[in-house]
Amino acid sequence: MAAVRPAFQLLIDPMLDDRTGAGGVEVPGRGKYVWTARSNAEGWSAYLGHRAGESEGRPLAVPARCEDLSGLPDTWIGVGELDLFVEEDLDYAERLRAGGAHVQVRLEPGMYHAADHCTWSSAMRDFRAEALEALGRALRG
Repeated sequence: MAAVRPAFQLLIDPMLDDRTGAGGVEVPGRGKYVWTARSNAEGWSAYLGHRAGESEGRPLAVPARCEDLSGLPDTWIGVGELDLFVEEDLDYAERLRAGGAHVQVRLEPGMYHAADHCTWSSAMRDFRAEALEALGRALRG
């Protein structure tokens, strides 16, 4: 049976690195609203079955720990400048580009984690519209 290969990645505030906020250690200026370092450590621990930040033997379990991102599809990443994940998301975008993917990043000023679900401001409407436009382009090929 042939492996399924994704055609596109649409990533909104993606949680990609279990080491971010491991042990509940706060990241200055990030993660004060909705999703905190403690939330992140608990989420990753539940998913991985061990403490976040510990050695992980499954190479695909944590995207930030994957050494080679070549062959992954074009990607749209949207994240806010106040989101706990901003640094890991920007790093992932650069690593995807290095692996040959076309990557579009929307870094939203003043946005915190999941703000696009918490408010209907014009900025969040624009954020969602850009994500849907990127998905539409990918589906149309």
